[in-house]
Amino acid sequence: MFRFYIIVACLSQLLSAETASSKLTNIDYHENNIVSLTFDDGPSNVTTGIILDILKEEKVKATFFVLGLQAKNNPKLIERIHNDGHEIGNHTYDHKNLSLLSAQGIRQQIEKTQEILKKQHLSVNWFRPPYGAGARRARTVADEFNLKTILWTVDTKDWQKSNPSSVEKSVDQYVQNGSIVLMHDTKRVTMEALRNIIHHLKKSKYTFVTLSERQKIVSERLKAK
Repeated sequence: MFRFYIIVACLSQLLSAETASSKLTNIDYHENNIVSLTFDDGPSNVTTGIILDILKEEKVKATFFVLGLQAKNNPKLIERIHNDGHEIGNHTYDHKNLSLLSAQGIRQQIEKTQEILKKQHLSVNWFRPPYGAGARRARTVADEFNLKTILWTVDTKDWQKSNPSSVEKSVDQYVQNGSIVLMHDTKRVTMEALRNIIHHLKKSKYTFVTLSERQKIVSERLKAK
């Protein structure tokens, strides 16, 4: 039997000192293990396109948590992310630390990005606060926009690494069935590590799913118990 983790929240990185709780549920899962690759902070006109090329070549779907400012400046990349079959989430407008903002400030960060994505006729289901900071307060505001707040279970720390093999090792060492992997499509080191990460996970019989696909699988398995 595999242990399948349903994440309510996880350790925040950098500026957040919060440690949110997670719920562990045992589920019979007789197929391949699943993993969700997620990318924050983009899209970048330098690296996101290459990352999308790799994902397309490897036939892998992922979830991109985009900044409203970046989405506004790179509408063609947002369109491509969507057209390639990936999922798009809200990562605020310009990456503010939400633990330092009022509820109204958080609301403005989320709403501005929602409006930009809505203009591109995109439906958004997920929200991730920058750094994971202020996740508990931000969740309440995100609920107003019918957005589900989610963090991650595997932090590659690609934002502070320059060696692709170190990023790859972070995934290999900590991934398990149901993992949500945090990466950044703005980082060249991530671009350089991504193909090997995917190959290693495929070799270990992982299936790649978006966050919404992951949620559906979790719900179905819970109902089947």
